[in-house]
Amino acid sequence: MNKTLVKIVICCTLLPPTLLMAQAPSRLSAVLYFDKQLKLNTSQVDQFNQQISHLKVLKTTLKPDSNKFINDQLTSILNADQYRSYITFYRQTRSTYLAKLDWGKLKKYGLAKGLDSMKVKNELYKYEFKKATELESLTASQSKEEIDALKKKVAKMRPAYLNKMDVYNTAFIWGQKNWQILKQFHLTQGLDSTRVTDELYHYELKKATELSSLGASQNKEQIDSTKAKLDRMRPSILQKMDLYKAGMIWTNKNWQLLKNFGLNKGVDSAIVNQQNLEYEVKKAITFKNIPNSEVPVIVKRPAILLQLDVSRNTKRKWELIQKYGLATGLDSIKIKQEIQNYEQKRVVTIEQYSISLSEKDALARNELEENKPQVLKDLDRAVQSAIKTEKF
Repeated sequence: MNKTLVKIVICCTLLPPTLLMAQAPSRLSAVLYFDKQLKLNTSQVDQFNQQISHLKVLKTTLKPDSNKFINDQLTSILNADQYRSYITFYRQTRSTYLAKLDWGKLKKYGLAKGLDSMKVKNELYKYEFKKATELESLTASQSKEEIDALKKKVAKMRPAYLNKMDVYNTAFIWGQKNWQILKQFHLTQGLDSTRVTDELYHYELKKATELSSLGASQNKEQIDSTKAKLDRMRPSILQKMDLYKAGMIWTNKNWQLLKNFGLNKGVDSAIVNQQNLEYEVKKAITFKNIPNSEVPVIVKRPAILLQLDVSRNTKRKWELIQKYGLATGLDSIKIKQEIQNYEQKRVVTIEQYSISLSEKDALARNELEENKPQVLKDLDRAVQSAIKTEKF
């Protein structure tokens, strides 16, 4: 058995229970797992226990620089020999732990077939150990160029099968994330979770593989072609999810506007937002299915969004009345109420006509326009006059 494998075996015997359970202890907690090897005295053990508890408290009340705090405690509590030994123990143990995780992922994604397990584990340990050694040399005083150069050096050290594993792991993570998002939007009801998650994983794997094959390509045509190809391959359930995600952005914006105008009072936010989300999704689906229709396609809006339009239009028109000097001598409360009443009728009438496109609703719309409040007619003339002036 070679020296590296002997180190791996020894480190496995030193692995703390948390590492055996696939959890990494903090560098401060890890010191106590090596108390015998480091020959810690009772005072040192007590100090480390106190500082571990102190760091936990700090994290609940502040946002401490954990790395600096840990380094300060290690260098102040341990003597020089103990510190050097600890760094070696910790680095070896953590490298063993990471090599174990890497090997587990290679097996999980079926990438370990045909590989010599002992040889690969040996390579993984050496890589993780050397990576840790290189990265620990980084200091805050180094320039960005120096840091980037070191990171590139570490990247070149990385075994090829780990780069391939990253592609598979990325696909798995995105597949799981997308499944959780689908659940959040209640889009998983009635679906076979095993079949769908498998479909999501294979799509993400294909996407990650295609994108990674581009490398550092600067060929815009090739990049655009690859992205277009991936868009065509995108599962329908993810296309639906995209509509909900986009709809959620508009739903959140509308909810904020409703709050700004005080229209959120006395309503159930969950119900209102769900109704608004369904509206946004239905609207997106309608326009997606009829992208170039010459006839306006209107999806009926929730009543609260119509009310939002009334409030926004009323506010905007009163501001324009003031801007063009038409508010002098007017009772602002009375005029605002008059504008609001008109807008209430106008918004509903226009919505109804947009959906029906009937002659009856067209006449109702025109009649309403002819009988708008005098102050709004004056505003129309003022705006038209301003436009003509700007042209000349």
